Amino acid sequence: MLGIMVELLLVAGVALMSSNVRADADAATALPAAPSPGRQINRFVPVPKTISAEAQAVLAGPLSPIAGVVPSSPEAWKALIAEIEAETWTSLVQPALELYPVNIERKTIAGVPVAVVTPKGRVSNANARRIVLNLHGGAYIVNAGKNSVIEAIPIASLLGTTVIAVDYRMPPDHPFPAALDDSYAVYRTLIRSHDRRRFAVYGTSAGGGLTVATLLRARSEGVAMPAAVALVSPWSDIGPVGDSLGTNAVVDPTLVQYDGLLRAAAELYADGTDLGDPSLSPVYGRFATWFPSTLLLSGSRDLLLSGTTRLHQRLVQSGVNAELHLFEALWHDFPVSYGVPESAEGWKLVARFLDQRLAR
Repeated sequence: MLGIMVELLLVAGVALMSSNVRADADAATALPAAPSPGRQINRFVPVPKTISAEAQAVLAGPLSPIAGVVPSSPEAWKALIAEIEAETWTSLVQPALELYPVNIERKTIAGVPVAVVTPKGRVSNANARRIVLNLHGGAYIVNAGKNSVIEAIPIASLLGTTVIAVDYRMPPDHPFPAALDDSYAVYRTLIRSHDRRRFAVYGTSAGGGLTVATLLRARSEGVAMPAAVALVSPWSDIGPVGDSLGTNAVVDPTLVQYDGLLRAAAELYADGTDLGDPSLSPVYGRFATWFPSTLLLSGSRDLLLSGTTRLHQRLVQSGVNAELHLFEALWHDFPVSYGVPESAEGWKLVARFLDQRLAR
């Protein structure tokens, strides 16, 4: 499994591809960052011995080969996305299924395709009335179709309950607000037919940002809140904002940098909408004690760490019960790095948090 992470790192929660991807997509140099006051630092960052051998190998391994790739047309985007999707299934989803046995059923809710993921066998009577909604990560461009279960698998298995993964629409064909419309439609339908005390929502990376945006929209329309929320490396600000975009550039071996593919994905998803709009970057939303108890999880080398810490700060300042857990030296969305021991630790933390807050 170590080879999975050394050869196929992650971009916004999805498997990276080998360097042949660059021949299939339009490569571009990183977009120039706007000049600003700062400090030029030339330094060596060692791999710490305080993490697992598998995690050390990821940090010492190659950087993402496509972090600087910027597709120049819808066709180039689709080719890149297709390559990533194929690798994701083989390198991440299948290993997840081996580690966490589950049943998967495809259906639609409110006209939106979803995957109903349950632990192997059957849901126990104690958990039968619980339900968890998952919004997957993938920079708003990947993890569609059969890959949409990438994060639902471990929680369904560990929590022993039903997890519904939303296969929301994405660009280039379906930019903002398609993903939000789909996620909200499923959320509204489920929360109206279930006891909110037994209902939770979680997401990672882009799915974490989408989770918060969905709840902000639900609040604005008078729809009930769930009992708990879990956010792993949430992409809460999709703009070029946050200290970690500079301090963790290159230090995060997966996302590597904001300028390049990540910025391009943000702009593709936004489709002309201001990147600071709270429906795109929910860290700018208005929160209060109505927001559910929230777990935020990240790693100290996460390129998007600032988005997680800023969102946590906003929630705490608004009186929300929110707890932040940081893992030593780990990268963006590390729990989906199946095969790395810290991945299992991260998912257990999420499952325990939800279990403690959901009524039976």
